[in-house]
Amino acid sequence: MILWIAGQSKSGKTTLAKEFIKRIPDAVHLDGDRMRDTINKDLGLSQSDREENCWRIARLASELESQGKDVIVSVIAPYRELRWDIKRTIDCNFIILQGGMEHPDYPFEYDECACHSSSRNCAN
Repeated sequence: MILWIAGQSKSGKTTLAKEFIKRIPDAVHLDGDRMRDTINKDLGLSQSDREENCWRIARLASELESQGKDVIVSVIAPYRELRWDIKRTIDCNFIILQGGMEHPDYPFEYDECACHSSSRNCAN
């Protein structure tokens, strides 16, 4: 199982992820800030770099899941179409948190309905 918690900075992604980790034995937590400080240190904040950041984390999450691990990801994932592409590729479920910084430095595209819906029209 891969559960991806997305939302703006300071929306509670990491806090919620830590609660899931307490309740899911042996789950792995991939936190966006920690990933940017390690495996994604070479990436900037352009849209293409933000997307690459998410794809690298998605591939790592998928690899961990293939080894039998449950994975909790807490990463911004700001673009609606990116979230849909990731979901289709690695079959994860998203939780989208609203709130956070009043004036964030980046866009965050909210979905009109839950990302885990099977209706493709939800992402539009």
